[in-house]
Amino acid sequence: MNDLDHEVLTKTWEGLLTRFEGPSAGTLIIEHADHVVGYSRFYPTDDEDDDSTQVGMIGSIYTLPDVWSTGVGKALITAALDTMTSAGYAQATLWVLEGNTRARSFYERNGWHHDGAVVVDRSDILPITKLRYRKDLNR
Repeated sequence: MNDLDHEVLTKTWEGLLTRFEGPSAGTLIIEHADHVVGYSRFYPTDDEDDDSTQVGMIGSIYTLPDVWSTGVGKALITAALDTMTSAGYAQATLWVLEGNTRARSFYERNGWHHDGAVVVDRSDILPITKLRYRKDLNR
């Protein structure tokens, strides 16, 4: 990790953490033994077919592979959804790579469903297909 430019990373994260302010957005982290093992970011949806006052989007949710299948991911997504519910969202969405069967299975086990929306990102050499998953939030 010596090749990482810590100044660039710091500025990137400062930008991400301040992009949205207030109770409708946030970044959650999970620590274990004083180390961050996972994080999630949520904010009002930027999908044009949804109402950003009612639908929050999980823009990222990541855990270290060392903590997969230990309950950390479940705890993280539960905390994110609880926070989103408290912020007043009625639904949550997220985008997942079509081929990421591990993540899709995780979301489906936790009550999410593919809502039919699909995007194909052609910005790289190969097209990347993403599916939108959705979950109703109980108030």
